[in-house]
Amino acid sequence: MKGKCTFGHIIGKSPNLYKALDLARGAVCTDTNILILGESGTGKELLALDIHLNSHRKAGPFVAVNCIAFPDNLLESELFGYEKGAFTGAETTKPGRFELAAGGTLFLDEIGDMSLHTQARFLRVLQEKEYMHLGGTVNLKTNVRIISATNKDLYRLIDQGKFREDLLYRINTFPVTLPPLRKRKTDIPLLVIHFIMQFNAKVGKDIKGISQNAQDCLMSYHWTGNIRELQNVIERAVILSQDSVITVDDLPGYITKSQKTNKASAAGFVIPPEGISLEKLERDIITQALKKCDYNKSQAAKLIGLSRSKFRYRLKKHHFKV
Repeated sequence: MKGKCTFGHIIGKSPNLYKALDLARGAVCTDTNILILGESGTGKELLALDIHLNSHRKAGPFVAVNCIAFPDNLLESELFGYEKGAFTGAETTKPGRFELAAGGTLFLDEIGDMSLHTQARFLRVLQEKEYMHLGGTVNLKTNVRIISATNKDLYRLIDQGKFREDLLYRINTFPVTLPPLRKRKTDIPLLVIHFIMQFNAKVGKDIKGISQNAQDCLMSYHWTGNIRELQNVIERAVILSQDSVITVDDLPGYITKSQKTNKASAAGFVIPPEGISLEKLERDIITQALKKCDYNKSQAAKLIGLSRSKFRYRLKKHHFKV
């Protein structure tokens, strides 16, 4: 099963991403609780969906709940459902997400924002495999696989008294961490082409690709908003573009400014009064280039303006083992 898994919603081939996906494949064919960790915009819900679609529950529903999107009292009723008359406005009996996800997967995004009260009820469901509607008297059995996700440090929340330690042990059976985009920049060209095709279809254009200068801008940017931010940038560029390719003029100013700032800082380098070691400086630059490019030697050579043969020479000179 592990070797046959395809995560079709996840775009990229970088070593950091591959490591996370390979780890996730190990839990696909089980009902083990999975906790997906990562910054906002890294694709946690897409990974959860792909795990579901590769599991034995794939014929069942995939139900996603964003815990931060509901006030505490509403989140509880969303998860567990309620009986008619359970509270003001409860005019009919309504099933909760646990019922809607029966036989499938329940994905709880931003679980770190769940209140302690709701955490206690959720923990009981995980332990007993049953729950009640709000205002109900009958225990209902549950048959769902739980995948949770968060962009927060749950251990820190435990120290702050905001998250239950016993709940963390229940949901953290199989943790998987998705890397931020800045640590998998070699995937940016693949993501850009994917989003161009996506938004071509959406807005009725036929953009073929992206110029080298525009791609260089994207590669030099830090991407604090991760893939979601890149997606928004490409959508804007596709809408604005008047050419067959996306150019620098189609990118927002803060993206192009970032590249100019990087170039300016390099051009403005000043030797300190105490002097420098050129050998050490060269080694540090090579190390940074390799890290920025996920140790892809071709990309790293390009990043610092060297041919692949000259870059290989410097790797050998400084005794790099890559």
